[in-house]
Amino acid sequence: EYIVELIKYCRIKYAIDFVNFLDEHFTDNIKRCSEICDLLEEEGLIDVIKWGCKGNVTSVNYPLLQRMRDCGCSYIIYDGVSADERILKGRHIPIQIEGAIQATLRAGMNPIVNFQVGSEEEDIQSILKTVQFMIDNQIECRPSYVTPLPGTELFKRNKKKILKEYGSLERYVEALSKDKNENLICNISKFKDVELVGLRELMIKKDIERIRRMLNED
Repeated sequence: EYIVELIKYCRIKYAIDFVNFLDEHFTDNIKRCSEICDLLEEEGLIDVIKWGCKGNVTSVNYPLLQRMRDCGCSYIIYDGVSADERILKGRHIPIQIEGAIQATLRAGMNPIVNFQVGSEEEDIQSILKTVQFMIDNQIECRPSYVTPLPGTELFKRNKKKILKEYGSLERYVEALSKDKNENLICNISKFKDVELVGLRELMIKKDIERIRRMLNED
């Protein structure tokens, strides 16, 4: 109730017309998500407030998505990582992204997918699969670079490389303060830095033909 009361207050005092829920687990608790929708409707806010949120591909279903749309939700952000099943399985990530995207579109909302590029297993073929998926599902995306964060298994596996490149953990942590979406902090892929940066640009442009030519050159 507090969340919806706060939205109502901001609407009255500041005339806001859009709210962005940043909770990465917003759709995980279906009961809470449904209750927020009910309260938005009860307070007469669904016609004046549009909103967006982050969603988990494993927790959304069509009835929930339809209810969210009816109550003002215009988009959902999903973490897609990759469209290559080999990479998803290797990182123990559920392979459900396509179903979630199709259900979101069918409900009348815009799915936004955050893909990544530059994993240890990344190759031209996996990049091709992700770009083809983006094309097939009409997804606009600026893939972020896979970046090992301290304390993660990915960091532990690449710690020697990181310390060799940065000299100390402190310098690496300082580098992490930059925008990891746009800056290549640590390249853990098999590609050279310039190759990985170039491939990301081709992914953004969805230039699948140039990526295919790179595959043939290999």
